[in-house]
Amino acid sequence: MKLFITSVFIFSTSAINAQSFELLPNSKDTINFIDQVGKKQGKWVLMGKHKPGNCFKPEQKAEEGAYKENRKVGKWNEFYCNGNKKNDLTFQNGRPDGYAIMYYENGNKKKKETGKIING
Repeated sequence: MKLFITSVFIFSTSAINAQSFELLPNSKDTINFIDQVGKKQGKWVLMGKHKPGNCFKPEQKAEEGAYKENRKVGKWNEFYCNGNKKNDLTFQNGRPDGYAIMYYENGNKKKKETGKIING
């Protein structure tokens, strides 16, 4: 019985260590969650620190959206380095699908499109 309890304890602590996540500032909301098999899940906010070698400051938002089973799903927002919105996109199974709104760097709307991926 001791062996069983020890085995369960070791397994559960290794499963806990295999997950990673962050919390939104001033909130209890979990973001940037990677499950025990290494797949991105739930809400993600990518900051400059997640995209090295670009113009973003470390704590500046670059992208935000959601993952399911390591694939982008639903609405995603991308930003310019000046903080203005760059794109509003919708994803299904990791691929753009649905509406897309693109913006100029000054914040004015550039283009709006709607589409569906066929045989994708």
